[in-house]
Amino acid sequence: MSNKISNKFFTILLFWVSVITFSQELKLGLPIGHTGSINSIEFSPITNTLLTSSSDETAKLWDIETGKLLINFNGKSSVESAKFSPNGKTIVTNSNDEIALLWNASTGDLIKSLEGHTDYIEYVEFSPNGTLIVTVSNDKSAIIRDASTGNLRPLWMLFEILRIYHVNHDSKRL
Repeated sequence: MSNKISNKFFTILLFWVSVITFSQELKLGLPIGHTGSINSIEFSPITNTLLTSSSDETAKLWDIETGKLLINFNGKSSVESAKFSPNGKTIVTNSNDEIALLWNASTGDLIKSLEGHTDYIEYVEFSPNGTLIVTVSNDKSAIIRDASTGNLRPLWMLFEILRIYHVNHDSKRL
């Protein structure tokens, strides 16, 4: 277990050294990497890519092997987190506002704006099977949506998500 953590840490460290060293090429005088602090980082569950979010109002998808920027996802304010769906086909981001955004992970196209909160979203997560998205807001509400349509789901589904996630996540009991 410790060796796995060490390898993952080394991979992340090596990735960022290569990003800082090699991929900060200039394009029309602007840096390709983030220009603000990095708020989250996540490995793709299916490809050799890494997803980052930043206070520079973007999330970015990087090739781990080359350190090159593949896709830039533009938010409207500081992107606090970016998460892959379990199948890696979609990405959900949340910013310092009341809207989460659902993206196509391959093309970078915006699929849907997930609206409904009255204060900023603190947390967003896919269910383990990828069929639902839950957003939790500073307005003291949780909204559950169908991940493919963005349509609202009944509140009782929140308890099912929590039960599934905490009992069966990674096929281990907590």
